[in-house]
Amino acid sequence: MSKCPVALCGAGIRAGHLMCRSCWSCVPRPLQVSVNRSWAAYRRTTRSRSPEPKLGARRSYLSASQAAIDAAEASRP
Repeated sequence: MSKCPVALCGAGIRAGHLMCRSCWSCVPRPLQVSVNRSWAAYRRTTRSRSPEPKLGARRSYLSASQAAIDAAEASRP
């Protein structure tokens, strides 16, 4: 089991999840939607044979996921 990437959390996370449930609930809803959409776009490009769409989609997901982690860390007491 992986650990939540949010600083000072360390809770276990389920496979396929970005962070634990309590930290995810601290992320603003529009940012949650952005993370989920960018992840879905990246997953769609994994079927593509060309590496270029994969790189752009992966960068988009990594950017959105880091923003979500930062938002969760900022909202922690």
